Amino acid sequence: MSLSKDYNTSLETFRIFWLDKNVHSEENKRSQIILRAIINNLKVFDDETECEKVIRDVSVADRIVLIVSGSLGYEIVPKVHNLEQLSSVYVFCWDKAKNEIWAQNFPKVKELYVKLDDLINRIQEDHKLRRMEEESLSMMTVFNTTGQLDQSSSGINGQFVHFQLLIDVLIRMKPNVHDKKELIALCKQEYSNNETEMKNLRDFKQNYLPDMAIWWYTRESFIYKTLNKALRVQDIDLLFLFRFFIRDIHQQLCENQEPSTFEVFFRGQWMSNDEIDKLKHSIGNFISMNSFLSTSKKESVARQFLEDDSDQNDTSKQKVLFKITVDPQVGANKPFADISHLSCVKREAEVLFMIGSIFRLDRIQEGDSNNNQLKIFEMSLCGEKYGLKKLFEFMRNEYDIEETNLLSFGNVLRSMGKINHAEKYYRRLLNELHEDDPLLAHVYYNIGLVAKLKCDYDNTMSYNNVGNIRLHLNHQSIALECLKKALEIRTKAFPPDHPDIASSQKNLGDLYESTNEFRLALECFHNASEIYHKIWQPNHPDVIEINADIQRVSDKLENA
Repeated sequence: MSLSKDYNTSLETFRIFWLDKNVHSEENKRSQIILRAIINNLKVFDDETECEKVIRDVSVADRIVLIVSGSLGYEIVPKVHNLEQLSSVYVFCWDKAKNEIWAQNFPKVKELYVKLDDLINRIQEDHKLRRMEEESLSMMTVFNTTGQLDQSSSGINGQFVHFQLLIDVLIRMKPNVHDKKELIALCKQEYSNNETEMKNLRDFKQNYLPDMAIWWYTRESFIYKTLNKALRVQDIDLLFLFRFFIRDIHQQLCENQEPSTFEVFFRGQWMSNDEIDKLKHSIGNFISMNSFLSTSKKESVARQFLEDDSDQNDTSKQKVLFKITVDPQVGANKPFADISHLSCVKREAEVLFMIGSIFRLDRIQEGDSNNNQLKIFEMSLCGEKYGLKKLFEFMRNEYDIEETNLLSFGNVLRSMGKINHAEKYYRRLLNELHEDDPLLAHVYYNIGLVAKLKCDYDNTMSYNNVGNIRLHLNHQSIALECLKKALEIRTKAFPPDHPDIASSQKNLGDLYESTNEFRLALECFHNASEIYHKIWQPNHPDVIEINADIQRVSDKLENA
């Protein structure tokens, strides 16, 4: 499994662009090696037009740290300053006073430097804060219990349920010897020019053990940066490669979670005004964390992250303190634990919450006695007692098995509307199974469903060129082949009145109906109906639906 390696695709959120007429000097080249150890993705430019074009082409999901000379900064900064993907600007120049005149008009310009070492040190210090900035509302999904609890791939509630199911399936997927190898192979491509991370990769390959997962997650390395981006943008392929690691952290949190008393945890970070406004409109709703959430038992420790005032001129962001209340009686759906003794970075009283932890936003306090500008978001950790019983029952009913597999993973992706990803993992499983494996029928069946979904999508398109027509016919052919194969396997494996055989017949009928082959469709529907009437009561949904199918296609035949 591989990801595209054009420059618009990166495993990390942050990248450095350096624009300077002298960027290729020996001194600057040496500095680039140091900078790459801080932020791996570094690209240099000596042409302002080219640099602007590449900045505009970068995804808004990523963030750019721009180093620029004074003269070129004067030209490019006004053009790109308001782009979402531009995080911050550092000006490297000889005449600081002269360039401060124009730079003071742009809040994203953090500082001007005449010494390269000072600039690099500042970027390194600021990057610690940028990591905190990354873990903001983009890592949250808001959910309300008044909406429909279904698997619609659109809508906030659908996103909420799907992400919960996705992580649950990954955690319960059986690990194998190839898991770590695939992840390392991908990361080697990304970090081939970064000696620091290549050293980390060698260490990870040789020494990683499941009981060191949290240690590796908290270490300053490729693990934290790539996993957090994968979670933030929901990179399916990368999350799949990280499944063993996510599972190991989950296991460590479960093993170290202690029966607790009523507790309060804290987290300090910067958030954008837009993110704060969204949360202001979400009071009383539930929030699912789409990443691991690091907090502290000590409010003073959390407030330390807010002491840096380097962004005080940036009016687009504000300081926020999260105050999280945990009642041991609520029965939290995800584990959390004090990881002080497990972490690579020894932070006092650090508590880590599992991906997918659910909180209720109770209230927002504007300022306190120490800081009138500080916003305090008060949240409560949630479980079934917070009106979420239906959600957890729904999830248990979907995959109420101890261990999941690629079929389960593909099914979640299909329900999310990610049909190309679903097909990829169905076919991966198909290549792993033996010819007599009972799962084969289910895999063929689901590949057929995916191809049928593609046909349905094609039907919504305008067939104004030969390519679209060929694509549509190809999807129909694949769907028909796989659904027939699934029916063949199920007919051999199950007794003649098994509901899976009826299901295969019905889906074949649906496909034939979509291609206007009404006689074949009616034959399949009658075959399914015969089984359904044997095994179900007349008021069963399957019976009612198949009767409607037969009536509908019969009418079409009469009018044909």
